[in-house]
Amino acid sequence: MTEKRPMTAAERNQKTRDKRKALGLLRRDVWAHPDDWPKIRELEAELKSCRLKGSD
Repeated sequence: MTEKRPMTAAERNQKTRDKRKALGLLRRDVWAHPDDWPKIRELEAELKSCRLKGSD
């Protein structure tokens, strides 16, 4: 009988990446000023909402 071992951080990250890839998402790195980050997050939420409404 084999014991289930905990996932490593690399395995957890890969699982998350695989899930996001299955949803059609792409990873993008963005350089932004810290003061701009809240507005970027608002825009991200707005775009996601529009995308979800359009999928109905």
